[in-house]
Amino acid sequence: MYKRKIKASPVKDLYKVPSHKNGSVMLVESWLERNACYYLEYSTSVEGYESQPYGFYYSYKGKIFPYTPDFRVIDYIRGDFYIEVKSSISLNEGPLTEDFFNRFESKVAAAKKLGYELLLVTDRQLNAAPLIDNLKLLRRYSGYGESTPEHADVLAAVRSAEKVSIGEIVKNLGMDYDSVFDIVLGYIARHELFINLMKLDISADSIVSYKELSSEDGGLNSSPCDEFEEFFKVNTRRPRNKFFCIDNFNELGNGNKECECLLEEKPFNDDLRKVAVKRLQYIKYIEKNIRGGWTKKNIEPLLEEIRKSVSEPVPSWRTLVYWRERYLSAEGGIGSLIPKFHHRGRREDRTSHEELECFNRSVDEKFLRLERLSVIKCYRYYLSLVAKLNCTLESSAQIGPVSLSAYYARIKKLPQYDVVAARFGKQFADKQFRVVGSHVPLTRVMERVEMDHTKLDVFLIDDSLDVILGRPYLTAMIDSYSGCIVGIYLSFSPPSYLSVSSCLFNALRNKESVLSNYEEVEGEWPCEGKIETLVVDNGKEFWSKNMEFACASLSTEVQYNPVRQPWLKPKVERIFKTINSDFVHTVPGTCFSNVAEKKEYNPEKHAVMRFSDFMEALHIWIVDIYHCSPGLKCSFPPIYRWMESVKDRPIKKYEKSEEKKLKVELGVTEFLKLQQSGVEFRGVRYTNKELVEFMKERKVGDKGKKVLVKIDPHDITSVYIYNDISNKYFKVDSVSPSGYMRGLSLFEHEVCRRYVTRLLHKIVDDSSLMRARERIHRKIDNAVRSGDKLKKGYRKVVGSAVAARFSGISSDNQRSLIDINKEEQEIKLLTENDKSLSKNEGEDSIIGRNWDDVEPY
Repeated sequence: MYKRKIKASPVKDLYKVPSHKNGSVMLVESWLERNACYYLEYSTSVEGYESQPYGFYYSYKGKIFPYTPDFRVIDYIRGDFYIEVKSSISLNEGPLTEDFFNRFESKVAAAKKLGYELLLVTDRQLNAAPLIDNLKLLRRYSGYGESTPEHADVLAAVRSAEKVSIGEIVKNLGMDYDSVFDIVLGYIARHELFINLMKLDISADSIVSYKELSSEDGGLNSSPCDEFEEFFKVNTRRPRNKFFCIDNFNELGNGNKECECLLEEKPFNDDLRKVAVKRLQYIKYIEKNIRGGWTKKNIEPLLEEIRKSVSEPVPSWRTLVYWRERYLSAEGGIGSLIPKFHHRGRREDRTSHEELECFNRSVDEKFLRLERLSVIKCYRYYLSLVAKLNCTLESSAQIGPVSLSAYYARIKKLPQYDVVAARFGKQFADKQFRVVGSHVPLTRVMERVEMDHTKLDVFLIDDSLDVILGRPYLTAMIDSYSGCIVGIYLSFSPPSYLSVSSCLFNALRNKESVLSNYEEVEGEWPCEGKIETLVVDNGKEFWSKNMEFACASLSTEVQYNPVRQPWLKPKVERIFKTINSDFVHTVPGTCFSNVAEKKEYNPEKHAVMRFSDFMEALHIWIVDIYHCSPGLKCSFPPIYRWMESVKDRPIKKYEKSEEKKLKVELGVTEFLKLQQSGVEFRGVRYTNKELVEFMKERKVGDKGKKVLVKIDPHDITSVYIYNDISNKYFKVDSVSPSGYMRGLSLFEHEVCRRYVTRLLHKIVDDSSLMRARERIHRKIDNAVRSGDKLKKGYRKVVGSAVAARFSGISSDNQRSLIDINKEEQEIKLLTENDKSLSKNEGEDSIIGRNWDDVEPY
């Protein structure tokens, strides 16, 4: 047996589905497999399941092949078994249908030898409504959430009544519908309350029960093989759809509509089909009205009647007899009436084999190249090849080249995809000839959210110093259902997990505190709440372990699009273009999207927009312009679609009391070894009395076991350690000098460590880090002051973009480079005070006086 490793795919959508039942993240290869996870996650008879388990080998036609099932299921009733998920369309179409089932029988036999049953499941079972819609709704309201008195009241109301509707709970408790709906579905997802999932969509009239329902009542308490009708059964020998037969036509002209389908296995264009249908009309008309046999005497009078009623030429009686004979010999197949125009003319090639070799060489060596030579140049090369060949032949055996028009005609007959792939690249060809399909229909907001990064086409300047910071990176998230922008993050740092986590936090939280910083914003930004599926590309930041831990804690699925196929998340790709064209390109200092558009315009010289002013203008554009504007196709404004959706399906929101925990969950995840001195991260030590008490509570067998630590990359002054006993995080501050650690970001700390390592070549300690940080800030200060020496009106400072990144200037931290000097003064004073205190009180007193505000949650 072997373990298969799944990587980013150029053809498949990959999903990471958090599973609370397994305590892990399931990596699956299609949306059908994701739907299967819903069934297995919420079935009470399933103890656990595993995606992409250990594979095995099977024998087919004398050869050995590897095979990995999609799932291994551990069921209380049925035991262990494997599942293979396939689309019913792929099973019943294509030439490999029989081969697939023959192979599958061999796989079943191989699995049986290992003691497992292998079952086949299709979308016909997995997408059965309304069950799948209700399971997706449960997924929406699953995940962590703090228990409140309202939770206890709802649970008590259901217990006392045993069976009660959601609407009655709202009426009896006097709570709003959104809150009750959120609480009830959260309890159902955790199997603490039960509801009929099989028959009706979950609504205010749905009956909630405190006792577990039977499968007859729509519960999920039996084995998956029994609870879902024909869940693991599939008719593997369903016949294919047959083509329409001409015998189905009873009257003249009755077959026009049916002939829009394929007439035979070989497809024909519309013009030929119309001709065939017209010939059939003549045959049917003569059959209906003829008296006697099909002779000239009997047919000519009928043709005269037709000539009086139509303006087009009418076929002769001999032609009609010929059409009828062909039609009858084909047993009523309308394909026999298709004109055989392709048989006309000469079909043998009149040129010699040597001449064709010259043509093929000219095409391969000149035309099918990335340099994309014109046809006339390729033709000249072809003429030179023919002339060179004739020099080696006798005069009687010499060959003549084809004309330029004939050469063009041959070029036009080349396969179009092969030509585009050779001249423009395979990726461009795949994009040009891709299937333009549609996504799975969405029913509510936050069901599918797309996320990506871009570098904006504008240069921004520092808030206090008139120096250019550079072009910022924008990370944006957009709701696919409504089109609303749900979260943004702007900084001068290249895309990283810091950008992703900051944008996620902005999307999930309430936006009132964000808009309070911008007085000019008039509208509201109601976009918040849990994301069901987050659609991303295959950047390193999205495949990181930090991203996996964050989305698992939020119970959010991550969908990875196939490699280099950005059109599969069209909303966010389009919004970047809209932001640049509708907003950014109107700001002085824009660099445009195309270099040719700049001409003599110097964006760095004309840059006047300060970072904080740009942030406010961006929020005004999002809230007051974009969200309130109708679409290009006269569709409803995004904010209208959002408000209408939340009326029917309320969003799972995060309360303000949960924002702190939310920010912790989105931090950098590390597993650190717990020592007597505390925990150490990147040369910084963290400890306090609460950590010591936590060490005392741990079991003897946990000695040496690493603990889960969350780090805020914006500020590493403190970390949060997960207490697996109380299932809560608690805060632990650093014991390094407060002057160095005050407001220090992870990026700043890494720069300081690299600086010390490169220049001092000795062990890193706090004093050397302090000196390194002072020297870096001194260099930045010198660079800023050197801007005065530049000519007036051109305020570019070399290294200012790096300085902005080092200073952490972003949408979450809007400050100026000049603030660094003020911090430098404060750091020196704090350092001197710490040294004097440490001499008098010692290290223990320093630790003991800084932890009054530490509270677990």
